[in-house]
Amino acid sequence: MLQNTTNNGLKLLGVLIRYNRNQKGLSLRQLAKLSNMSHTLISTIETGKVVPNKDTLIDLFNVLDIDFYDSDVLKNDFNNLSKKLKRHLFNYEFEEAKGIAEAIFKHENEYQNSPLLIEYTLVKYLYLVLPFDKTINYDAQLATLESVFEYLTNEQKQMWLFIKGVNFSNTRRFNKATEYLLQARKLGDHHLEPYINAIITYAYVHRYMFMDAIETGRATILELEKIMNYKWAMDVRLSLGKAFSLVRRFDKAKELYDKVRKFAYQYDVALLQNKCDLFTAEMYHRKNDLEMARHYIQKVFHKGIYYYYAAMHIYGKLGDKDRIIDMFKTIQHLDDYQFSYRSRLIFAIMKKMFILEDRTSEEYAKQLEEVLDISFRGEQQETIEVASELLMEYYHQKRQYKRAFEYCEQAYKVRRYGVDYLSDN
Repeated sequence: MLQNTTNNGLKLLGVLIRYNRNQKGLSLRQLAKLSNMSHTLISTIETGKVVPNKDTLIDLFNVLDIDFYDSDVLKNDFNNLSKKLKRHLFNYEFEEAKGIAEAIFKHENEYQNSPLLIEYTLVKYLYLVLPFDKTINYDAQLATLESVFEYLTNEQKQMWLFIKGVNFSNTRRFNKATEYLLQARKLGDHHLEPYINAIITYAYVHRYMFMDAIETGRATILELEKIMNYKWAMDVRLSLGKAFSLVRRFDKAKELYDKVRKFAYQYDVALLQNKCDLFTAEMYHRKNDLEMARHYIQKVFHKGIYYYYAAMHIYGKLGDKDRIIDMFKTIQHLDDYQFSYRSRLIFAIMKKMFILEDRTSEEYAKQLEEVLDISFRGEQQETIEVASELLMEYYHQKRQYKRAFEYCEQAYKVRRYGVDYLSDN
């Protein structure tokens, strides 16, 4: 039934009706038949051209199973909580954001059936994609706003594009991440721009667009420090450190990591400490300094999916099979593992490498080629390079030297030319 419907609420009902119709998979004609009214009328309601009378709304809401809420108390409570949540997220205070998010989510039903639907959906998924160390894919959920995108304000469009970009980055589709983030940068609130650029920097690094990453990253650090957001600025330094590590400028990478570590420990920023130790462990693994790699990987306390990627490679080279077996038991229960096909595929390869010691089976090669295909589509250059090198070793062992040379050349060109080589060939 309609509850506390105000004139302001009536003007915004079109988006709510269209959103719920799409959620239920109904066409305009199907909804029209179920509600016994013209599909043309419903279309004009959805596009905001007509404000319907109460009887028409009740019929539509009954079919769509909507209880409509529109009170000043609901709006004021949401606006206050939403501002607090955004402030915490953009101040790099992700632990503090949890309590606020839980308070908002308690009223999900009211928010989703009110004129606050769009703002609620945006703030919900902003919280879910940040901090950006997750691999859970929210494509399907974010697609629900795509059908009403044209009716959003510029600021809402910008926020949606930003969230989509972070989601693509989290799920290692760095080409799409860059595309959406660059679109977001052109719209809406200029205050969001430094955070957009922070994620663009991270995506550029993983696409091996190192010059763009360094240029964008350095400018972004200045922007963030100008507004005294030092925590996000330090996170961008971690991205630049990874860039230098990938091009084997370990001195520059270490300089950046040391600066971030000093700040993180001085101001007790747990997430920065964790990421810095993980990135440092990767750097020493790349240098083949396995004792230092082990030292830093043991300091990592938040053990997400990327920790296990790095840790298994380090302990694999150290020959610590028992520790790797224990890690495999643990990752089965991670959400990031359950919901990411790419993660499951990569860990299946690592199981063959470090536990079964099977690098000669056809299944091993097929899995590597599938990872390579996924990585090409997402422009995950580091994974392309590693998978190409492993396939080179595989075909060399099989004495298929021509195929081995092809993958050797591919790995070299990915490192030498980066994304430009891939897009041109």
